[in-house]
Amino acid sequence: GSYYNDYYSSVSTSLQAGTSQTLTVTVGTYGGQTVAGWIDYNADGDFSDAGEKLGEVTNVAASAAAIINFALPAGATSGNTRMRVRTVWSDVGIDPCLTYSYGEAEDYKINITPACITPSTPASLSTSGITATGAQLNWGASTGSATITYYWALGSASNVTYEANYIQRGTTTSLNSGALAGLSPGTTYYWSVKAVTSCNGTISSYAVAISFT
Repeated sequence: GSYYNDYYSSVSTSLQAGTSQTLTVTVGTYGGQTVAGWIDYNADGDFSDAGEKLGEVTNVAASAAAIINFALPAGATSGNTRMRVRTVWSDVGIDPCLTYSYGEAEDYKINITPACITPSTPASLSTSGITATGAQLNWGASTGSATITYYWALGSASNVTYEANYIQRGTTTSLNSGALAGLSPGTTYYWSVKAVTSCNGTISSYAVAISFT
């Protein structure tokens, strides 16, 4: 077959910046192959920038698979870019663009999606609608990757969390708990809230608990 095959327009996949990935390449019927891969992380039309070579596996046996583990930089440019995979017989330290006597190069399209951002700690906590037996807990929006879910908890001490020491707790994508009921008149309550992103499950710190009576 051809020494170079451009599959950019027909074969693609999406990879998220800041994640670990694996490239598996199965070679043909000749042993002694060197396998390498590159991604143009900054979409500048070459593979010569630092870190754009994903790795290299040497002396791959006939019909065997070479496995290259790599990490996409968190700052990789979002959008479509090019990945190149090469197999070269005998040579090592192979280049993405040089001509070799024996081997093959293939290009593919990679869509780089943005890295997950850990949510910030919810701020501007306030309590409204306080009655003898009810209240509403409010907080400001966290910054971070969507979708953010807030985990709030109400207890009788300042060490209250969603996991422990709570009397009531709940989850919501809104910026308040909704109307709480079943509280005891004249009792001081403490509450706190944290944020969790569905992007990769990372969690903010708990906000410093505030109280109301």
